[in-house]
Amino acid sequence: MKLLIVDDHDLFANSLKAVLEKNGRFEVEVLVCDGTNFNDVLQKDDLSSIDIILLDIHLGKRNGLLLGEQIMQQNPDSKIVFLSGYDLLEFRNQVKKIGARGFFNKNISIDELTDSLNLVMEGKYLFKEEIKDENVLTKREIEVLRLLAEGYRQKEVADILNVSIRTVSQHIFVITRKLDVDSSIGAIVAALKKGILTVIPKE
Repeated sequence: MKLLIVDDHDLFANSLKAVLEKNGRFEVEVLVCDGTNFNDVLQKDDLSSIDIILLDIHLGKRNGLLLGEQIMQQNPDSKIVFLSGYDLLEFRNQVKKIGARGFFNKNISIDELTDSLNLVMEGKYLFKEEIKDENVLTKREIEVLRLLAEGYRQKEVADILNVSIRTVSQHIFVITRKLDVDSSIGAIVAALKKGILTVIPKE
């Protein structure tokens, strides 16, 4: 099986290449992409002959989702699997939209990864299912959390929403209880993972 790993971390990409090639079933090529050399991927002469492209979402300051979309436009039969340390529901949804075959967190075990790659070769689409439970928080609670995620302080949130600081503090207390965390930062992280808040990497 011929693989192409596109990642902005040379050490990670070449370490993964070494481990996969020990398996004996994979022929692996690495292309270190920092976002400035998207065309190096798109202009590869043998891109259409690669069985699976393992692609990261964050490629330097550029968006790997954009590169994946361009690859699919150029070679609609490409089998792209995203391998990222940013395991957010919003990313998985975007990955599905561009026609990728799967999305895996970089903490996946090598055995699970190799088994999954074989399933992708058989035509499977592999995405971890997760319920997007927006109803955990009220609309106002989501609004407070979104403003906090954007960097506003409690006083600024209170001014924007035209409520008292006490009211904002009460919202934060309820939010942390509902999401089973102990801080507003923890609440933001939990909300991102659940898809309550969304974030798209900038190009």
